[in-house]
Amino acid sequence: VVRRDQSLKHPNIRFDADIPSTPVLVAGDSLELELCIANLVKNAVEALAGTEQPHLVIRVREVEADPAADPPRTGPQAVIEVEDNASQTRPEDVEHFGARHLDSTKASGLGLGLLIVRAIVERMSGSLRAEWADPGMRVTLAFPLLKLDAGGAPQKNSGEKEKNQADAS
Repeated sequence: VVRRDQSLKHPNIRFDADIPSTPVLVAGDSLELELCIANLVKNAVEALAGTEQPHLVIRVREVEADPAADPPRTGPQAVIEVEDNASQTRPEDVEHFGARHLDSTKASGLGLGLLIVRAIVERMSGSLRAEWADPGMRVTLAFPLLKLDAGGAPQKNSGEKEKNQADAS
């Protein structure tokens, strides 16, 4: 949905998606998850201004663990990545990304969208990180993977709060 919407608004940007054919499930609110992804895509689109051959890719996958997260995440994870090739993004911009206060490298904006994304991700027991993509930035969301039992009901993870099911794909 996000890809189609942004492709219509920004026909000069090449949008790609690497999404598995089977749903990748996480526990949480699907509308909040969509809001997170939409905000990250919006930020990437804004960063691509002035980039020759702008490209944005969204990836969704399952991994056994996410050791690069801070703190490292063990157990099956649902991972969502939003990556751009913005030529103006510098490695030091990645450092600003982790700010837990209102902070933005953009001429306009306070960084409020990213604070909201961080709050939603943490409420869903997830993690958020950014990496330099040389050029550009890769933003990764990771959440505990929600597995279903044979009857289609969510399997409860030990120590996790019971939450609504959200489809990350």
